[in-house]
Amino acid sequence: MRNLFLLFSIVFLLAGCSTTDKLTSKQKKASIYYSHGTKMLMGQQYTDALKYLSTAFKLDPENSMIANNLGMAYFFKKQTTTAINFMLLSLRLNPQNSDARNNLASIYYKNKNYDKALEQYQLIQKDLIYPHQYRTMANIGLIYLAKGMNLAAVEHFKLSTRENPDYCPAHYNLGIMSVKRHNYNGAVQNFKNGIMGSCYEQPATHYQLALAYIKLRKYILADEKLIEIQEKFPKSQYAVLASTRSIEVASHAKRAKSLDEVALLKEKYIKLQEKEDSEGDKSYVSPSF
Repeated sequence: MRNLFLLFSIVFLLAGCSTTDKLTSKQKKASIYYSHGTKMLMGQQYTDALKYLSTAFKLDPENSMIANNLGMAYFFKKQTTTAINFMLLSLRLNPQNSDARNNLASIYYKNKNYDKALEQYQLIQKDLIYPHQYRTMANIGLIYLAKGMNLAAVEHFKLSTRENPDYCPAHYNLGIMSVKRHNYNGAVQNFKNGIMGSCYEQPATHYQLALAYIKLRKYILADEKLIEIQEKFPKSQYAVLASTRSIEVASHAKRAKSLDEVALLKEKYIKLQEKEDSEGDKSYVSPSF
C-alpha cells in the first residue's frame, strides 16, 4: 500500500507552454502540437502524446518544455533511458527548468538511484522562486526513508507540511513513520491531517487511520471509518480491505458500545448517589445538648 501511495507523492510535472507574439511559423505549429500532446499525456493516452510531442520537438527542438514533456511521454511508454536523455536535454536548454529537474530526479528515484535523485532535488531547493518546494522536501524525505535515515526523513516531511499544510503525501508518510515508532496517537493526528480538504479523496489514508484506531483499541471509531471507506470508495482496493477488517472489528465495536453504556450507567449512578448523600447531609440537623 505504501508503494502505491509513492506514485501520488512523486508527481511528474507537465510544464505549461509559454506564449509570445514573437513566435516563428514553426514555433506556432509546435505550440499547437505541444498543447495537444500535453493534453494526451495528462489523459494517460501515451501513444498519442508521444506522436504529438515528437512532432512538436521536430518543429521546435530548442524548447526546454517540449523536451521535458516528450521525455515524460517516453517514460510512461517505459523507455526510461530515452526519457532521461530528453530530461537532460531539457536542462541543457534551460538549467532553470525546475519542473524538468524534478521529473529527472523522480525517474532516478523510481530506478532506486537515490544519490542522483537527491543531488537533483537539492539543486531544486536553490531555486528560490520554485512554487513546489513542499514536494521537493517530501521527495527528499522519501529518499532518506529509503536509505534508512528515519529522523532526516521525518524532518523533511515536517518541512513539507509547513511549506504546504495541504500536501497530503507528507501527512500520510508522517503517519506511517509514527506507526513504525508505535506512536499511534501521533499517527491518528497525522492521518487526520492527511484527509483534510482535497486530501479526503485518498482512501489509503482513511484506511491507515482505521488501522491506527484499531491499534489504540478505539473499535467504535475504527468501525465507523471502515464503513465510511466502503461507502465513499466502493471501487477501490481499500473497500475490499475495509470489508474484511470490519468483520473482526464489528464484534469489538459492539462490545465496546456495551461497555460504554455500562460505564455511562455506572457514572450516572455514582453522580446520583453523590447527590443523594449531599442532600442527606444538608437535611440532617445535629442534636443540641
